[in-house]
Amino acid sequence: MTEHFRTGARRGQAEIRRFGRTDDRASARTKGRFDRANRPPIRQVLVHFPFMEENQSPGDRRGPKPPGPNVKKEEEHMKLMRSACIEPMYSEIPFLDRFQAAKDDGFEFVEFWSWTDKDLDAVKAAAEKAQIGISGFNGDADFSLIDPTHKEKYLEFLKQSVAAAKKIGALSVTIHSNALGDGGVVVNHYTELSDTVKICSMYDMLLECAKIAEESGVAMNLEPLNITTDHVGNFLAHTQMAAEMTRLIGSPKLKVLYDVYHMQLNEGSICDTIVKNVDQLGHIHVADAPGRHEPGTGEINYHKVFECLENAGYTGRVGFELFPLTDTKTAAKAIMSY
Repeated sequence: MTEHFRTGARRGQAEIRRFGRTDDRASARTKGRFDRANRPPIRQVLVHFPFMEENQSPGDRRGPKPPGPNVKKEEEHMKLMRSACIEPMYSEIPFLDRFQAAKDDGFEFVEFWSWTDKDLDAVKAAAEKAQIGISGFNGDADFSLIDPTHKEKYLEFLKQSVAAAKKIGALSVTIHSNALGDGGVVVNHYTELSDTVKICSMYDMLLECAKIAEESGVAMNLEPLNITTDHVGNFLAHTQMAAEMTRLIGSPKLKVLYDVYHMQLNEGSICDTIVKNVDQLGHIHVADAPGRHEPGTGEINYHKVFECLENAGYTGRVGFELFPLTDTKTAAKAIMSY
């Protein structure tokens, strides 16, 4: 054993001579390395470790603590265009004043529900004065896609809606499986019709809707609705059926309106659904659930939802169709924080 250590020592001395190292140089380095008096203060060390924070030791290489879940930098705010639904929002002021109010709060577009009860010339003038775009409105009113006896009347009213959209410069109209009455109540549940008849009727009429949309240049968005709270009895209740319909038809002017609030109540899996069907999404509606108020008042993580939309490649508009929890000014401020 002694001979083994002697051999190792001789080899170590040979290595030192080979690389020109001396015991004095090694001693100097050792002294400088371990002499506590020669150490710079911790703040000076931090200059050489930019990834560290002041409360970290030089040996802690975990990096800075990440921001909290609700912290977003200014440059990370949502890049998608925002549209305010000025039926439930800005209800504190007259309808024609809501265009300017929405513009002042930072919205690029507005949208509303019905067009038949509006002065379209006044609507166009208000939008132009405020320099805000009109995203769209509902296009089907009293008739249903799933009722084969409604086909002629449905398509005739839809053409009138398209003419109204072109008159005021609206980019789209929203269509539904069932006619909706006051407060969004489903007028007829059609329990006497089989699902087969309903699906075939809807597909047949959507083919005609696509033709009208392509000829006019006004986009159409098919919207599934929740059947648990607001629209009991509505036939089109899931994203999959809507996306399969529009994908089969294959028109660039016929897409799906994905309402995050409605679909959270009906099916959940928001981000998975967005990624799977982003090629068929023509418009997005936003409200938190439960309650249908502004983001941040319910259970939906809208930071993740908006991030998912952008990462999935969605480039359309996001409509905020919601009822402010307190007042519109507070709701708009919350919306703009995303």
